[in-house]
Amino acid sequence: MLHDTKKQMFLFLLVLATAGLVHAGAQARIEGRVTDTKGNPIVGAVITITSAELATFNKVIKVDKKGQFKTLILDATRHYEFEVSADGYQGQKRPFKVGAGSTDNVFEFELLSVAEATAAGKMDLLEQPGYKEFEEGKTLYEAGDFEGARAKFKEAVAARPDLLQALGALAEL
Repeated sequence: MLHDTKKQMFLFLLVLATAGLVHAGAQARIEGRVTDTKGNPIVGAVITITSAELATFNKVIKVDKKGQFKTLILDATRHYEFEVSADGYQGQKRPFKVGAGSTDNVFEFELLSVAEATAAGKMDLLEQPGYKEFEEGKTLYEAGDFEGARAKFKEAVAARPDLLQALGALAEL
């Protein structure tokens, strides 16, 4: 009887050890760096890792003074998402999946400052029909060239009839 108990205990411990090894094989190490557009580390950046597959999973990591982070993903069989944020910068979200047991998962994040993001957004806007002409019209108006401004505002309205700023500028002229 005592021998059976020892045998059962041994089998139980063997099962536990095997389960531990299987679980350990699904882990993965990740690391990375958060910088600004000039390559400077963003001290104070925070990385939040979530998974739609694990509703309660929410891992928050702060970068060190070099902008670097390291962590262990315990279940590398899942899909995850990085959300990187820092005061004064436009955040980023990025999905990721790593291989179980991998140790060479390096992620780089380059964040735009709020001013850079705003300027980039304005540049994107100026590429849309009507907006470039409207901005050119504003510049001409401010320089005192009212006829040139009127022509540009008309071009803006022709390209984009719902551009209220250009319609308002035409009405003012």
